Amino acid sequence: MKIKIRKQVVLAGQVVRIGEVVEASLADANILIGSDLAEVYNEPLETEQPVKPKRRRKATNDDPKSGD
Repeated sequence: MKIKIRKQVVLAGQVVRIGEVVEASLADANILIGSDLAEVYNEPLETEQPVKPKRRRKATNDDPKSGD
C-alpha cells in the first residue's frame, strides 16, 4: 500500500521523511495511518494535455507585380 508520510518515522529500518511517498506493508501502513503519522496516497489521475495546433507558415506573396 502506498502511503504519504506526515511526520518523520522509521519504516522497515529506514528513515522516511515528511512528504515522501513509500510502499509499505498493510500492517505497517495501518499502524502509521492509525497513529496519524501517514495518510493513504492516491496517485493523481493523468489528464491529457491539450494538443496545440501547429503553427502555419505565413503565405508569401508570389505576385511579380507587387515588388516582393
